[in-house]
Amino acid sequence: MNVQNRILSVLLVLILLMLTACDPASTEIAESTTDITETTKPTEAERTTDDETSAEPSETTDDETSAESSETTSKPTVETTDLIPEEDLPQFDPTETLPPLAENEKSPIQVEENAKLFGSIIGTLSPNVLVIKVYNDECLIEQWGKYVYVITDQADDFSDPFFQRWRMQIDISSAERPTDPEQYVRIYAKKIQIDPSQVHAYKPIIYLYPESPTECSVKLTLNGVLTCTYPAYGEHGWNGFIAHPDGTLIFPDGKEYYALYWEGIQTAKWDFTQGFCVRGEDTAAFLEWALHAQGLTPREANEFIVYWLPLMQGNAYNVISFQTTAYTEGAALEIDPNPDSLLRVFMAYYPTDVPVEIQPQSFDGFIRSGFTVVEWGGSIITTP
Repeated sequence: MNVQNRILSVLLVLILLMLTACDPASTEIAESTTDITETTKPTEAERTTDDETSAEPSETTDDETSAESSETTSKPTVETTDLIPEEDLPQFDPTETLPPLAENEKSPIQVEENAKLFGSIIGTLSPNVLVIKVYNDECLIEQWGKYVYVITDQADDFSDPFFQRWRMQIDISSAERPTDPEQYVRIYAKKIQIDPSQVHAYKPIIYLYPESPTECSVKLTLNGVLTCTYPAYGEHGWNGFIAHPDGTLIFPDGKEYYALYWEGIQTAKWDFTQGFCVRGEDTAAFLEWALHAQGLTPREANEFIVYWLPLMQGNAYNVISFQTTAYTEGAALEIDPNPDSLLRVFMAYYPTDVPVEIQPQSFDGFIRSGFTVVEWGGSIITTP
């Protein structure tokens, strides 16, 4: 087919050139046709036989195209305070190795016994080196430099770009500074992990109850990264849906939902100055009381309990504290139109084998008035 097309294209040009000789006004047509012919000439890579062409399956199916489109439109808006412009990143080859330094090419750096460094992974070197951007608020740039090499057997565990989103904690074994000022400090790590202060917010779910059918939009500004949303969180949030008094949400595509759902990992330090220490076997009764005291309806409380109870009832004890500004300041909601009353219930807890003394927490209750928005969620942590 390609040979036939080229022969037809050449014949077409010859015919038009003959016509041009008789009619100068045809020159423009001939020139444009020549341009089209040139642009449609196959490259060397495209010159395949008909059999080869027909044997190749289509690379992109309708479903794949649809999925790619959905992924593009549902990308969440995330606030990150330490993103590095790509042009400012150091250039390195991930396949290169880091040769050891001779004794006269380095000097040791004194580090405390439990020294830690915080930073973000920007790349890896083969086979056991991470390139880390140091956080200035935790370790002075003057001491470490803007970037460091971290030598660790865990490097492969953190090679996935997924981990470049997070603030990492590096427990330092030792460190050495090259005498060459152009080279990065080398840190030998005992352990690397995602900074424990970055916590997972599980199943925050948002209900909207307007007094009459109302077009709404909701935007979440998270100090962290969204990991899952449903329905899909658009570039500017959840927009243009109709909320009904019973909580039903109708989106522009006609799909119906009963709430907005999100999960994410955020940087936060939960407040455990007040709370409760509850036996695992008493969790259900405690949550029924606490959620009612804060203003959840029986239906909302039921959904909360059936999600969290299986995770908590098997523990000897759970230390529980319902968060206020520690949560809301790191997960700000913008709702249009503004609700008349807003309730955000977020539980943080950690399991323990022994009872813990803690000052009891009190609740102010909640009065629903006019357009009401309610959210609940929670997080399990290792220690406060």
